[in-house]
Amino acid sequence: MTTSVFIFTASLVFLSCEGEDIGPPIIPPPPVACFTVIDVMDYFSVSSTSTGEISEYLWQVSGEHQTLFKPKGNYAVIDLSLVTTTITVSLTVNNSGGSSTYTEMIDLPALSFHRKYGLGKNLESEWSNNVDYEWYIDQTTTGQYGSTNCGPSCATMAIKWANPDFTKSVEDARNAFPIIFPSTGWTKYFMTSYLTDNQTANEKMYFLDTDNLKKQIDNGSIVILSLDMHYIRYMDISKPEFRIDGFIPYNMKGWYHAIIVKGYKIVDGILWFEVYDPYSSGYRYNDGALKGRDRYYRSEDITSAAYQCKDITQAATIGDPYPEIIIVYRSDGVHPH
Repeated sequence: MTTSVFIFTASLVFLSCEGEDIGPPIIPPPPVACFTVIDVMDYFSVSSTSTGEISEYLWQVSGEHQTLFKPKGNYAVIDLSLVTTTITVSLTVNNSGGSSTYTEMIDLPALSFHRKYGLGKNLESEWSNNVDYEWYIDQTTTGQYGSTNCGPSCATMAIKWANPDFTKSVEDARNAFPIIFPSTGWTKYFMTSYLTDNQTANEKMYFLDTDNLKKQIDNGSIVILSLDMHYIRYMDISKPEFRIDGFIPYNMKGWYHAIIVKGYKIVDGILWFEVYDPYSSGYRYNDGALKGRDRYYRSEDITSAAYQCKDITQAATIGDPYPEIIIVYRSDGVHPH
């Protein structure tokens, strides 16, 4: 009885399988290739926007600078070179149903200073009153009070800028004005006095706004100003080689600090001031340059930071609404650039 049931059941299964129509395997339609090109600033990227089922991405590039192209699966990175160039990029996408190819010519701009260091893509205007000899100072290398020597450092740098034969050190400047609390910094009074005592023409003015600051640069001067560094935004930590914004995080208000403004660039409508920030603290870029040297701060940040940092000598003047800046003039009358 049991054997008969088993044979009968097996026969039904066999007949059922024999009559089932499985059909041919399903083949997907070929994908459609496409990609988008993005100008990121210091490099370009291409990203697949292909549609359909995709099993493989194949990139090809032709042109004078093919080595700039770095494929990574469904996207690629294109490094910029020092010259403008054009490359042709093709993307082929495959699946079991077929393939499709999309091709596009890409004009690549040169890796300019402002692209390389994060200021932007399109330079509109620039001016610098730099000189062709060394005059930058990292205040943290200036002795016992290096951490608060921004004032003496800026005054010494300004005199060196105006007079290449000036040889006094920041320690000499600090010792010229011993103050009651040696661990504190200089006010603008000490800076202007030291500049005058060392035959460097200078003048105090109200800050007013960054248009006035830019005007002083256009006239060939440099400017010493004090900032609350809390209001200078901190850099994008994913871009440590960019030379914009603050490189030290000032998380609390009241970080008063003197810097020198010596130039500017207007890029993509943003006014950037070129500064010597003496508080490098030994921090360097990969090329060895100190991070406080030729740094770029946004005009809007400088405005906020300046208005939050009034000199103690101004605080005694009731109703004095504006922060002050120190204009430093070259003794030889030369207009640097």
